[in-house]
Amino acid sequence: MARTEADEKRAEYHRLESSRATSVIRAWFVAFGAGGLVIVLSNKTITTALTKKHYLLCVCILFFSVALFQIIVGILSKRLHQHWEEIFSEWHDEETRNTRAEWFKIYYPGWVRVAHALNSMYVDFFTLGLLAAAGILIAISLMPVVP
Repeated sequence: MARTEADEKRAEYHRLESSRATSVIRAWFVAFGAGGLVIVLSNKTITTALTKKHYLLCVCILFFSVALFQIIVGILSKRLHQHWEEIFSEWHDEETRNTRAEWFKIYYPGWVRVAHALNSMYVDFFTLGLLAAAGILIAISLMPVVP
């Protein structure tokens, strides 16, 4: 079944929207990771409370991990999309199509798994878990000690 121009436009629209949504989510997580770390380190009350309970290093590592993890996932996701663009831009050439068809038989299942892993909600839930753990440690350290 041949793809029509309308099908191509629809596929391109969905690809762009998916890519845009993923970029926005990654940007927010990086902002929370870096911003949370700045807030923690610039607020004397929070820093003192975390230092007394020996949580400061752990909270800093959690916030830094959020930002780093999302940056790595963003870079891998961008590279994956660039790779797909290269494949499908050359798909109409007869010689390239035969070479790419062989490549697809071997590597396609692995790349699909990588793409689904990078764009799955599990990545986002893991990031939210890191942020929640940092928040819980901050809340515990700021709670007054009940005698």
